[in-house]
This record gives sequence, structure tokens and C-alpha cells, in this order.
Amino acid sequence: MISPVRTVLALLCLSTGTAPAQYTRIEAPVGPGGAEVTLHLYLFDPRRTTIKVISQGEPGTRAYRSLDAAMRAQKCEAGCNGGFLDAQGNPLGLVIADGRRFGKPASGTGPTAGVFYLEGAQPQLQRATAFFSKGNTQVRQLLQAGPFLVEGGKTVDGLNSRRTARRTFVL
Repeated sequence: MISPVRTVLALLCLSTGTAPAQYTRIEAPVGPGGAEVTLHLYLFDPRRTTIKVISQGEPGTRAYRSLDAAMRAQKCEAGCNGGFLDAQGNPLGLVIADGRRFGKPASGTGPTAGVFYLEGAQPQLQRATAFFSKGNTQVRQLLQAGPFLVEGGKTVDGLNSRRTARRTFVL
């Protein structure tokens, strides 16, 4: 069961080096029935940007009181909440922040269908089942989350097209 716990367990943090990044806000008619939605985009060059997972620590603890506080403390230019928690505050799926593991690999469906991780400094997105079958043990930044929305350039079957939900994309 997914709890409406307000604790931020893991964050994707972006801090740019020498190259500027760009924030853009777009209103687009891409919601159900052509409803207009707001897209917040942060465009950056992954070769000049550090991406990392920041953890709140063990379940029940709060290293940061808010996303904004975490971003300021880590000197990040952008960030987002990541992953889902159960009623006790445990991550649904695996989270790895600077090599420190929280939670455990989940079945890879619904809210744990995907794995976002860094291979070196390059961001990667893969189905959880494929990632965990390879025995990847050297990953230092990882967030297991979902649902998978697009795969191979096509919308994934089984998504509810009648309701909206906030989503984070890394392209």
C-alpha cells in the first residue's frame, strides 16, 4: 500500500558545472481529452551535469525538512521527489545514494517498474526486471520507481488515459 507520507526518501539532484542549464515552463494540451497541462522542463547537458540520488536516511528519519532544504544543502540547481514509500516509510523498491543501499529490489511492476541509474556519469533508464537480472552491483546512484510510461517511443499498454497524475521524466 502506498502511503501519503510526506517524507522525501530520495531525490534526483542536478548541479551543473560550467555549462548553463535552462528551466522552461510549457502549457500543452496533452492531458485526457486534450486538457491543458503544465510541463516544467529542466534542460541540461549530462556531460556537464552531476546527477545524484539524495536519501533522507533510514525510514522514520528526515535529513531534510523539504525538497527545497535538500536542494539548498546539496547546492543543487534542480531536483524532484523520487520513489514510493509504504505505510512504515520503507521504500517500495531499491534506492542507492552514493553507494548506500535503502530498501530492496521489488517485483518491477506499477510503481517499481523502472530503474533510473547512473552508469559512470551517464543516466540510464531500464525495466527493473532486466536491470536486476544482470546482477549490476557497481551502481552508486539508483532509484527504482514507475510506472513505465513510454518504451521504444510508444506509450506503454495498460495506462489509464482518463486521469492525470504528476510525473517526472528524465530524457
